Amino acid sequence: MTRFTLYKALTVACIVFISLQCIARSGGGGGDFSGGDSDAGAILEIASWILYLIPFPYNFIVLGVFLLLCALGARKYKQSSSLNTIQKVNSGFTTPTQLAAKMALLGNFNEPGFIEKSKQAFTEVQRAWEKKNLGPVRKYISDGVYQRFNTQILMMNQLGQTNTISHLKLLETKIALIEIEDPYEIIHVQYKAEITDSFVSEKYAGINQKYNEEFIEFWTYIRKKTGNKDLYQNNNCPNCGDALPEMGEVSKCPSCQTYTNTGEFDWILCEITQPEEFIDFVNNMSQKNYLSNRLREYKAEKLNTNTQFLEDKASNAYLQIRVAHALKDMSRICRFSTKEFFGSVQNMDHEPYLFNRIFLRDVSMINILENDTHYFAAFAIQCKEQKVIIRRGELHKMDQALTAVTNILVMTLAKNNETGKHSVLAHNCSQCGGPVGDTVNLNCQYCGNQLNDEKKDWVVCGLMSREEYAGYKTQFTTRMVSDKKEEEFIEIDMHARDFAINNMMVIMMADGSFGNEEREYAVKVAKKLGFNSKKISALWEHTSANKLGIIMPDDKKSRQKVFKYMKKAAKIDGIISQPEQNILDDVKAKYELADN
Repeated sequence: MTRFTLYKALTVACIVFISLQCIARSGGGGGDFSGGDSDAGAILEIASWILYLIPFPYNFIVLGVFLLLCALGARKYKQSSSLNTIQKVNSGFTTPTQLAAKMALLGNFNEPGFIEKSKQAFTEVQRAWEKKNLGPVRKYISDGVYQRFNTQILMMNQLGQTNTISHLKLLETKIALIEIEDPYEIIHVQYKAEITDSFVSEKYAGINQKYNEEFIEFWTYIRKKTGNKDLYQNNNCPNCGDALPEMGEVSKCPSCQTYTNTGEFDWILCEITQPEEFIDFVNNMSQKNYLSNRLREYKAEKLNTNTQFLEDKASNAYLQIRVAHALKDMSRICRFSTKEFFGSVQNMDHEPYLFNRIFLRDVSMINILENDTHYFAAFAIQCKEQKVIIRRGELHKMDQALTAVTNILVMTLAKNNETGKHSVLAHNCSQCGGPVGDTVNLNCQYCGNQLNDEKKDWVVCGLMSREEYAGYKTQFTTRMVSDKKEEEFIEIDMHARDFAINNMMVIMMADGSFGNEEREYAVKVAKKLGFNSKKISALWEHTSANKLGIIMPDDKKSRQKVFKYMKKAAKIDGIISQPEQNILDDVKAKYELADN
């Protein structure tokens, strides 16, 4: 080659390399769906430059290498899909050797004893939920988990609804993953169970549902290394020894005022996760570990907490805010909100509504921001919900299916804080621990302390969309992680084809069944989208049908493609049922999609 020709070849090579990075990020030849115009056009344009700038026969050699790299990049990108790794539910998340090595780091740990406690928790929590009485299990569930159940119980009572559980059979209990966040230890337990689950309302039959299913869930337990008490077989206070009553909003011994559910004494249930969400969590473990390490390094003595407990506070606050908004009773959040935030949500003009279903998909801390006087903890919260409204005694669905929403919650704490063991989020004065109700009176009736005092506890100062948060955070010049790293924490680890498969399953299960024709079509589409059909089948084998919800990507073009597959899924058995049509119409209207 001449020097000029070599120069041109190197130029083309640079173009090829940069273009390959762009193509890989957008999914290879065809993006997330085969046959995409934009990536195919880019590939053709690069190929023409190769043929034009590089002399024969070298141009064909470079072209062949380029096309091979495109194919390998697209394949690798497809295999990176979060749902394409859901087979880990069956195969495990760590090797036995790795798990044993982690287990050896746990303090005073007895594996059979822990498994028995986790089995007891699983059964007792299910029964407490069914009876709408969390008192018997309150001593070993976190405030955030309590609020998740309590929120749904509150809404069920408003709807005259009960949830009857029958034929509950725990098939398998095993440790899936172990984390160490000194001084805390975290164990994720994988449960496999059978259940007949019936939601029944005598007042509103339109929301009645019944499921017979085998499902898998992941429950997360946390404790301090020094914890050596037993909250499961023993009903006495782990501190003073007095008998514990059934507790409600607050898990506190009435004799010595000790909180039992802090992880100080025994394993505490602090999270319940569905398989597809747990896969996201595992795939993003490196990011979570990075954030946990940064939090420990970042003025940890002033923040006095770890990511798990901060996220628990955020989930507790978020659900209380959503309930207050739904019932149009913002006095419920005054005690744990800044004056500015409370004022901003006071005069919202909307008709009161209820949640037929509401549960958190994921709560992740994404950053700590700061100014001269305060820290600001930001959390990305993904929630699945179905809103309903009662008009003249009749129920109307505002959401035709469970639908995912994402918000950013921000909580603040003064830099000169004196945080203690009491939490205003759990209806306690953060100074003296005295009980407080849902009230706009911001002074404790016992000690006179200001309840929403950010010197004593984290309080909410913002709840916003991702777009609003992008503008909000520009006021802060100091932050724990960079904007680029923060964006990685916020992003849902799903590609467009993941959304398509998920939403197709929601459509297929809308009429209460998942027939052979529907399953065959799902397998066919999964193959077309680049999934391993054997791996992806774990999604509908292990995902609880009543926990699936509509999730849509951010960009409109991908949404339109997802919607197209949803319509095909609805038609696969020859007829679109009314529930399926209702979901399609709802999604089309909410996301302003075309009907072609």
